[in-house]
Formats: sequence, structure tokens, C-alpha cells
Amino acid sequence: MKGIITADEARTIAAIHKNLHGSFALQKRNNHAGHLVASARVEDADGAILPGLIVEVECKTAITLNRCLFLFTLFTQRHGAKLRAYQLEITPPEKRTHNEPGNIIYGTHEHWGDEAIALPGFGCDDYSRGLAYFCQQINLAAEQLELP
Repeated sequence: MKGIITADEARTIAAIHKNLHGSFALQKRNNHAGHLVASARVEDADGAILPGLIVEVECKTAITLNRCLFLFTLFTQRHGAKLRAYQLEITPPEKRTHNEPGNIIYGTHEHWGDEAIALPGFGCDDYSRGLAYFCQQINLAAEQLELP
């Protein structure tokens, strides 16, 4: 499938030890009301930038209780295109979040490249736990990123 990397390639990218490079703070997203986003380049254990790797966190402000969206994503870039290597998407359990034929998912799930896997047990009150899980999955030195 064009624009998507394989699950095996995603796991290889995730296995590399990573630190965030530069500041990483949630800010209002200009083109989506109620969304906050933080983005940073990634470096290795020696402080060298890992070309093309970007970590991004996006939060949608809930209008009503239990209507959240937290996206934690590791992207790789190729030829100017941003490709998802790994993503954790936290939503309410009753929300349909993935529509692949033969793999319909409700609620929280994760993507390893082109593979989507249901991940029950997370909810709208699990932002901090979700961030910690994301950091563990992609081998990223833990960061504190508080919701404003």
C-alpha cells in the first residue's frame, strides 16, 4: 500500500533508542479548534539527530465527558512524505476508530506500520499512562508532557 510502511519495518524503527530533540510542549493547532499538538525531531543516545524521525502528540479537547482523542505517533519521512511508523490512539471504548475490512476496531488501538491492533484497557482518563506506554513501545526516553 502506497504511503505506509510495514509492521516489521515499524518495529525496527521503534527498537532504536530515542530522545526528543528540542522543546516539546502542547500548543493550539491552528487548523483544528480544540486540538493541541506537540512535535519534535528525534535523536539517538549520543545526541545525533535521527534523520526523518518525528514524534508527535495530539489531544482533542473533550466537549463532553468521555469524548477524548489522544494520538501519540512516531513518524518517519521519505521523499518529503510523513509516514506513520507507530501510533497509539486513545478514545472512548464505544467509538469506532478503525475501519479496515476484516479488522473493525472500537476504542483504543495501536498501529505498527500497516498493522492495526485493538488495545483495550485505556480510556479518556489515561493520558499519562498512554504517554508512558507510547514511550515504552517506541524506545523513547520518558518525557513529561502535561495537559494544559
